[in-house]
Amino acid sequence: MDRECLDWVDEKVRNRSFANRSHGFEFLIARFKERQQIQNILTNQNINNQNLTRQKSQAQSENRTRRKILE
Repeated sequence: MDRECLDWVDEKVRNRSFANRSHGFEFLIARFKERQQIQNILTNQNINNQNLTRQKSQAQSENRTRRKILE
């Protein structure tokens, strides 16, 4: 862990936001996990949006082909 993070945790311990360093580390780990979960959700949404765009484009292409055949 970098010095800046340790200093931040130590400051939180001094002003009694955390009982000790261990509690500070638990807090940081929990926040990191939350951010990872949010990032995973956003990544999955982007993948889903890309797939929908691809499907829409493919459907439009198929419709153009059908129209040409019918002409």
